[in-house]
Amino acid sequence: MNKQDSIDKLFDNLQGQFDLEHPQPGHEERFLKRLQQQQPVEKAAPKRSIWPVLAIAASFALVISVGISVFNAGNPANQVDPEFKKTEFYFASVLQTEMEKLEAEDSPVTKKLVEDTMLQMSKLEADYQALEKKLQQPGDQKLILHAMITNFQTRINLLQDVLQQIENIKQLKNNSDENSII
Repeated sequence: MNKQDSIDKLFDNLQGQFDLEHPQPGHEERFLKRLQQQQPVEKAAPKRSIWPVLAIAASFALVISVGISVFNAGNPANQVDPEFKKTEFYFASVLQTEMEKLEAEDSPVTKKLVEDTMLQMSKLEADYQALEKKLQQPGDQKLILHAMITNFQTRINLLQDVLQQIENIKQLKNNSDENSII
């Protein structure tokens, strides 16, 4: 016996027992009147999913972060090691101190030596500026940074050597002055 047969058998057994009465006259009008008297139920606005909004926001965030990454990758100046910045500051301050010492030693006797030194310093400064421009371009940054540090060291050594020569000139002048007095 299959399901179809059992359903047919069930209806056959219930024949005549179904509710076949009709509602009283006016039933439909009374039902509609009662329905209208009830407070109208406000339909809630259909819930909007937040996922599309989040997907758009995530897309914008992704585009912006990729753009920043590409921009930073193309700009190696932003990637200079902070340790180099400290080193650069140190050398610049030592260089400034030595320059002030040299300017203080400027006299008629040492004038030519100081002028030549200043000319050499301006050439070394121009070399340093060229290295800074190269640092902005893609390439071997470590090599360029090493060259920049060497440039600083060369300038400082030049100033220290010149200051030592000026000191020697002063000593010779004092010795010659003492010999001429005696």
